[in-house]
Order: sequence, then C-alpha cells, then structure tokens
Amino acid sequence: MNDQLKYRIVSSLEMKKMESETINGYGIPSLSLMERAAYQSYEKIKEISGDIKNAVIFCGSGNNGGDGFSIGRIMNDRNIRVKIIFVGNPDKMTSEAGLNKAICEKRGIEITDIDYIKACTDITENADVIVDAMLGIGITGEVRPRIKSAANLIKHIRDNNRGNKKVFAIDIPSGLNSDTGMVMGSCVPADHTITMQWIKRGLILNKGPEYTGEIIPIDVNIYDDGSDINTFTCSLDLYDYMPKKSITGNKGTSGKILFITGSAGMPGAMILSAKAALLSGGGMVKVISDSVNRDLLVHELPEAMFQDINDDKENILKSFEWCTSLVIGCGLGDSPAVKNMVLYALKNCSKPVVVDADGLNILSGYERYKIKEIFNKRYIDGAPTIITPHPGEFARLFKTDLKDKNNQDPDFVRELAEEFKIIIIAKDARTIVSDGKTVYINTVTSKYLGTAGSGDVLAGMTGYFAGIEKDMFDAAVYSVFLHGYMGEKAGERRLFEGIRAGDITDALKD
Repeated sequence: MNDQLKYRIVSSLEMKKMESETINGYGIPSLSLMERAAYQSYEKIKEISGDIKNAVIFCGSGNNGGDGFSIGRIMNDRNIRVKIIFVGNPDKMTSEAGLNKAICEKRGIEITDIDYIKACTDITENADVIVDAMLGIGITGEVRPRIKSAANLIKHIRDNNRGNKKVFAIDIPSGLNSDTGMVMGSCVPADHTITMQWIKRGLILNKGPEYTGEIIPIDVNIYDDGSDINTFTCSLDLYDYMPKKSITGNKGTSGKILFITGSAGMPGAMILSAKAALLSGGGMVKVISDSVNRDLLVHELPEAMFQDINDDKENILKSFEWCTSLVIGCGLGDSPAVKNMVLYALKNCSKPVVVDADGLNILSGYERYKIKEIFNKRYIDGAPTIITPHPGEFARLFKTDLKDKNNQDPDFVRELAEEFKIIIIAKDARTIVSDGKTVYINTVTSKYLGTAGSGDVLAGMTGYFAGIEKDMFDAAVYSVFLHGYMGEKAGERRLFEGIRAGDITDALKD
C-alpha cells in the first residue's frame, strides 16, 4: 500500500518524544511552535465558520491554554471581539502560557475566571465560535472541578443553540484521554478538533468519535523521527487505489474463494458471505455446507458451487487445492463433525484462511497454548491466517475480560498478532487490524454496520481480497475499509435508522 495514502496515528508518548526532539534537538523554540499552531488553528476556524464577530475561548494553564491565548490575540488583531475564560491555576502556568496570557492582557482582551461564569453564563450568548484550549494530550486522571464546570457549560451552550455556535477543540477535546479515547470524568463535545501534526489515538478510539467531531490535522513543523508509519488510518481516497480487475483477466484469475459455512439452522450467513465475495470482485465461489442448504444456495446464489460438508476427505482436500482462499465459520454451528472440520481445514489448507464466528468459537474451547500452536504451525508452513473476532469472540479466544475493551487497544492487538503469528481484524465501532508489526485503525465506517450478518459480509470481502492479494495485511485493510465504505453507502439509502446486512452487499452493485 502506498504510504501517501496513510494518515499517521500517534500515542501521547510518541508525540511528546517528537515535540521534545523538535525543541531540544533541533533548537526550535516552543513559542515558535505555539505561534504556528495558533495561526494554523485560526485559519481553519475562519475557513469553517466564515465571518466571525465574537469568539469565546476557554484556556487552561498549560501549553494547550497557551495555544488558546495565542488564538485569542490573533482573532483580536483581526477585529474579532474575543472573551477568554480562564480555567487553569495561575500558580501553575507554563512559561509559554503565562507569556501569551500577559500579551492578551496588554491588548485589552477580556479575561474572565471560570468561577465568575458559573454565576453569569450570558457571557457566551453572542459568540459565533467557542474554542476549547483547556487540556492537551497529557491528561491521565479525572478532570478537576473547574474543567468539569467549563465542559458542562460548553455542552449546555452547544445543546441549546441547535448547532449555531460551533465548538472547536485545540489538539484534543478537554477531558478525553489521548491514548484510549475514554472520558476522564467529563469532556468537551466538539464539532471540530484541530489536532497538531498527527491524529492522536484517543480521537478515534472508544468514546473519542462521540466528542471529536471532524478531525483536522494541521502541520506545525514537529520533527518527524523518520520511522515507518506503524499506526495509521486512511481517508476515502483509498477507494480509488484498491485492487482492480485486469482487463485481460478471467474468472480463474479473479479469486477462487472457498467457504465452509452455514449449518442446517443458519443458512443466511452462508449466503451473505458468499455473495459479498462475488460482489467484491471474486471470480468463483464454492460453498461447503450441510446438504440441506444446497437448494437454498442454488436459489439465492446460482453462481456458486456447492459441496457437502460430509464429503470424503479426499474431495475436501481437492477443494483446498482448488481455492485461492478459504473462509470458515460463518453460521457453521458447533457439532462434533463441524469441530473436526474446522481443525482439519486449519491443518490441511495451505491457502490463506479467514476464520470468523463459529470457527473462532470452536477454537475458543481450547487452551490458549493450543490455539497458539495451531496458528503458529500455519505460519511456519507459510499459510497465512486472518481472524475476524467481534468483542465477545476476541475476549473468549484470547482469554481476556470483555469489560477491559482491550480489543480497542492498538498495542495489545499488535502484540497478540505477533505472538499468535496471525492477522487480527478486531471488529468494533473502530475496527483495528494488525499483523504484529503495523496497525490500521479504520475510520471509514458507519453506525449502520451494527446489524446481524454484517460480520458475515466482512468475512466474505476478506476472503476475496485474501485470495487475490500477495500482502495479507493489505488484504485485511482493504476488506475492512470497503466494508465501512459500503456501510455508509447503504446508510445513505435508508428511510430510517436501520439497514440489513444484505443492503451492504447491494451497495456493492451501485
């Protein structure tokens, strides 16, 4: 995948390290970086908001507050009426924040303490924009009462003005943990978050998307350590660069995807996953399933071939040799015969295997060391494995606590992928993909994907890309991206709040 399509995502530790190198290693003053950040932020606020007459800026005592004071001065110089609400501790101000606060005072900009605002909320009545510059990426504990009061005030203003007053967060909404995306007691709800240089993890993980609004990275000249982009996301531009069929290709060169899916009681998953593979671009599809599903498959998807799951092992092996990828698990059930088939496939199919749903549930019944042994053996044999667990399946498979939400911890997912020698697609509101080295966090997604059968569609898409791509990590990224993109397309056509999983595959035809 072209690196130009990747948007870097950083942890707070990575960001602080690069900021320190910029200031201490390259000798660029912190005030210089702050001034650049303030000008860039103002330009974005003006671009989005248009004609600004009045602005209210909430400032803390750290360097995030320093950014806010600088923005206030720039706005004031452009004849915008600025009111600054100070929520920090005057005895604990950084030198940069203190200097910019003093400049604002010399310019005659009104600076009011948050304690006064508690009794006089009309100070924000005429504001066109509200800027949150209270807390930056260093927050680790619960926010202080003054910050909480300010966050609640901003929320009140935003909720009662029907979007007429836009809230801009500088770098990160105050109260949001920049690594985990969890709310630290209270958090400012922003319409736009102007973040310095790179996207912070917390902006897109867990609760982050509920508070960040539109994320706008700006270039403030922070030193880039030159390392590979280990954690990234992609914009909609990726869609234009995804694999396309060759004009000289045929059905045999477009991927031959084999499915071991669908029990007697759950044929829907079989249909959804197989159809998704074909509509994504697959050339040929074969389904190994319970014999009672044959007629249904012929009726719903006549393009697919069928093989009885009770066929002799020799013919099953021939199907393994025929395919370019195998998808196993969707609606498969957990009968003794099915359990044997899952293990047989993982041990005998040398092609890329995508394990989903009941395939994962069956593996979860084994001790952790045994699961690791199965996956590691495939890796040693050069047979790639991609797994697609939702949060519950993730917790059961890796013997973790579902409440910990560690399927949304990029480092943890990467460590597991490295340990088990697999590619993990950790499904959630923000799906995380890792091969043990690199992490992709999907931001092209849709709330409408939270519907039964959506995972089966993803499994089918993943099977297709795994069958045509040489790089299995790229294959996983493409499938997750396309799944989210089509979820959005399906959502655009809805009449109310819901869609069916079949609507996602239908979107592939538009």
